[in-house]
Amino acid sequence: MMARLTSVMATVVAVTILATGCMNIPGKLKEANAAAATGNWQLASDITEKVLRKDKTNLTARILHGICLQEMQRGDEALASLEQAATLAPDNFTAQYFYGWALAENGRFADALVPLRRAYDLRKDNQDLLILLARCSLEQNLPEGARYLQCLQRYPNLEAKPELYNALGVLWVNQGQYELAKRNFTKAWQRLPQSTVAPQNLAVLYDQYLRNPTEALKHYRFCLAECEKTGDSLQGAKIRDRILQLARELPKTPAAVPPAAPAGGKKAAVGKPGEKTVKAAATGKTGKATKAATGKAGAKAIKSAPAAKNSVH
Repeated sequence: MMARLTSVMATVVAVTILATGCMNIPGKLKEANAAAATGNWQLASDITEKVLRKDKTNLTARILHGICLQEMQRGDEALASLEQAATLAPDNFTAQYFYGWALAENGRFADALVPLRRAYDLRKDNQDLLILLARCSLEQNLPEGARYLQCLQRYPNLEAKPELYNALGVLWVNQGQYELAKRNFTKAWQRLPQSTVAPQNLAVLYDQYLRNPTEALKHYRFCLAECEKTGDSLQGAKIRDRILQLARELPKTPAAVPPAAPAGGKKAAVGKPGEKTVKAAATGKTGKATKAATGKAGAKAIKSAPAAKNSVH
């Protein structure tokens, strides 16, 4: 599931946390918070900077200033501000969460897990935190990611999301738990029946991990048919090449009937077939998907990299 956190999410979370009475916000910071709520990060940054000149220990200003700097793509400065906040308030959920968030936004997933785990100890039921923890765990291929993803299944707005089960499937593949992976990819497909993401993940799983070319061909053929329906000739050509390769390896294998998809559902993006890679999908508030990718076809490793190139589903 792990979608890259966006400015929209940061805005929503920042405004929610900073404006709901979690912190005592003086007048100037209310102005900064209002500016951040409209995406006017420069104005919000200017206000928080003035506040910090008078009081360097103002936690609310320090956190909001760091968020603004990150949204303006000033990552090093943002990390410095949010690290100070996290150090000032080791038992403050907001300080720990946003320091972890900024580290993740800057690609430092292993480092991000330190403050995020502290935040989890302080508040275990925060959906945004669970999403971010799951994303960072997937990036590091850590088994604990399953715990966070399974916690997210309790939320009605996420339980029906195929991305959640795709992410679990990727995690289990990375851990060598192929039957669990198959089960979760199947659940993902059931929730979005006409998507080619889950069936292509299943195709790769059967092809490269379970060594079952017959089942792999069935799922690749389903994906090929969907590509033809949508006019995705480039992706269709890649899938067709893999089908032909498998067919040459099994010259006496009769044509397999593509598996029937569950009724209903919308289309989803697909990636390259025939690589030992499975697409990871994770859900944040924006509902975007996180992709997993590898380099060369046939590579053993499965990487869970949001918005990575050369994805295979």
